Amino acid sequence: MSVDWGVVPIVPEAYEWLQEAGYNISGLQSRFPTLEEMLLVLESFNDSLPITRSNYSDDSWTLTVGTSESSQYACILGSVQGDGLFHFHFFGSNCQEETMIEIMKRLAPLCGPLTLYESIAATPIVVTKDLEVPVALEEWHIRIKQNYSEFDNHQSGY
Repeated sequence: MSVDWGVVPIVPEAYEWLQEAGYNISGLQSRFPTLEEMLLVLESFNDSLPITRSNYSDDSWTLTVGTSESSQYACILGSVQGDGLFHFHFFGSNCQEETMIEIMKRLAPLCGPLTLYESIAATPIVVTKDLEVPVALEEWHIRIKQNYSEFDNHQSGY
């Protein structure tokens, strides 16, 4: 089974969802990065991790950081949309949470905070440039477990 990790910028349409998850995001807005910004951030990993790029058309890309067997790995699928921004998500169960969050943390100074969420219960984590990753991951895991429990209970009611 493969896992998708969604990414969304902070936009008014996401305010209610993020506030329900406990985030105070009033006044915050962000955007997806451009492809050039994403590539710039990925190149910052190049000293320690291999970076690969594959494009399937002028606009659609697969970008990877690290190797799928390593403790630092992320696979990014995305495409440049009409707004010129690179709309992306993380793909695959081998993606490492710390690597995904570190990529988003490095993007935050360029495009603002981004939201990462897992694909089953859609539990968000807002990634800012100042995020303390180990603490944030621990809190996120607690909320994911709570949401999975609520999700499982809701599903069993059908």
